[in-house]
Amino acid sequence: MKLKTFMATALAGILGSSTFASAKTEYILKPDRWNGGTVGLGNLKGGGGGKFTLNVNADQNIFFNILSSSTSWASGIIFDRSSYSSLNLSSTTMEFGTIFSSSHVATGIKNQFNNLDLYLRDKSAVDIAFLANIVGNLQASGFWLDNSAFALKTGTISFEESITATNGIASGFYVVGQSRSGSVEISSAYAEAAQVKINKITGREAYGLLYEINHNGNNLTIDSGLYLNHNERGGIFINSIQSANGNAALLMSYGNTSITLNNLAVMKVGSINSASQAYGIAINDGNASIFLNKGSLLSIDSLTAQRGAYGFYVAGNNYSGAYFTLKTSDGAMASINNISSKTNDAYGILTDKSLTLEAYQDTSAIKFGTILSLQGNAYGIKSHSYSRLNALNGGKIIFETIKGQNAYGIQSNYDVILKPQGN
Repeated sequence: MKLKTFMATALAGILGSSTFASAKTEYILKPDRWNGGTVGLGNLKGGGGGKFTLNVNADQNIFFNILSSSTSWASGIIFDRSSYSSLNLSSTTMEFGTIFSSSHVATGIKNQFNNLDLYLRDKSAVDIAFLANIVGNLQASGFWLDNSAFALKTGTISFEESITATNGIASGFYVVGQSRSGSVEISSAYAEAAQVKINKITGREAYGLLYEINHNGNNLTIDSGLYLNHNERGGIFINSIQSANGNAALLMSYGNTSITLNNLAVMKVGSINSASQAYGIAINDGNASIFLNKGSLLSIDSLTAQRGAYGFYVAGNNYSGAYFTLKTSDGAMASINNISSKTNDAYGILTDKSLTLEAYQDTSAIKFGTILSLQGNAYGIKSHSYSRLNALNGGKIIFETIKGQNAYGIQSNYDVILKPQGN
């Protein structure tokens, strides 16, 4: 999809609208180089004092060419303090060009102090498209959720170029709160699946999803509803995550974390690369529950780092009863094809919690391809507590290759219980 070019004079607000033969209203918005204050579409705040209110019943296309701030935030859409709780934009498509903050934060969709269920068009290829780069100095994100829960119920949101933080943290989803739980849901009970597609995330640190300071825990739910969207399953799709000198992860969280994928749901990244440490899933200072059900897929093709690579990392704040559980059932799979570290150790799983891995029924699997450390040790599993591996009724737990200066299938400080059953 190509970024549209508009010939219009920049104003701090809507430049104009016209109705075409298709009866679809098209808005051209270009607050070009809008300096001072926060800029954005939706509950729009800025130096110009502009505000754009969406007509949710209109059949409309909205195009935003360049959105830039030199002193504060730049945001594509802002939902602030319960402005919406359930929003149906099934007759609206939006396309954004460059979103840029030279000194602060740039984000595609900002939702603060607001629990939002978003319904988009379920018959179009893309409903909200960020066609060019989102670039922030301190941080850049596709979604910024502050004391908020967000659910995409239908449709597709795509980030087609790069989410880039020049001097800080870049993320697909940044979830932060003081009192509420941090919650992201990509879930459809309708005729087509809901999808979030991200091309590239780059920064000093880079994450697909980053959860911080959520006192009541962190939640991610993806449910494809057994539906397809243009022959694709519902879920979160990321091509690459790359950090320049900090950590990189598909998901990084602090505190108790629950991840659930149902009904053909997908959470997939092509490559994660870090000049420091790289993680698939990293849970700090909390328990972790990951449940993959009914043909769902958690997939990482390549995970590479200079100073330590971890498929699953769950550690910190350990106590009696602390746990890490990863279960696949009914044809679901968790798969990491390649885990590689240049200098430090490489792990399929590292945890100080009581560990339970379970693959239940035929075609269900927990699978690791190559685990490689060029100058350090390599581990399939390293656990500082009890480990239980249950491969039941034809389910499989697979470690294909483990290679390092020293290589271990399972290293545990306590009992290891293996429970194969069936085939």
